[in-house]
Amino acid sequence: MGNDPEKGAGWDSETWGTHPVMERNRLKRGNYLRCFCPHCEAKLNEGDGAVFEVETARGETGLVRVAAYLDVFEHHTDLDLEEGEELRDARCPHCHHTLILPEERCPEDGAKIGRFHVAVGQTLVDMRACVHRGCQWYDLDADDEQLLMLEGSHEW
Repeated sequence: MGNDPEKGAGWDSETWGTHPVMERNRLKRGNYLRCFCPHCEAKLNEGDGAVFEVETARGETGLVRVAAYLDVFEHHTDLDLEEGEELRDARCPHCHHTLILPEERCPEDGAKIGRFHVAVGQTLVDMRACVHRGCQWYDLDADDEQLLMLEGSHEW
């Protein structure tokens, strides 16, 4: 019984083969995110936060530390950011390259979107997030979503 090489693969290899969902990494709410610049690949994490250089709508420049945990939206900065304020720019604090995607807008509020990489296992995936203070929208590249399952997904 089983796999006779002359008869081809048996039913068990067709039925019990690995399904792509089984090969995905699971990403739970509250997971620590290792964040990297998509341009210079420098690590953006410092302690329990990811650090970004930002410019306010008024032209003030400073650093913002956002919680580096999935679905935790806390941030700390010395800048006076008002609720609902959209940042003019968000940059890597190492190479100072903008992280803003000029051709994309947040589907929730129409604000600018920033992009950075997140390590999932041995793979870097593209994460995009709204830069409007108070907005909690974020997304993963469609190709990267094939590599993982977010908690709350119907596949979870």
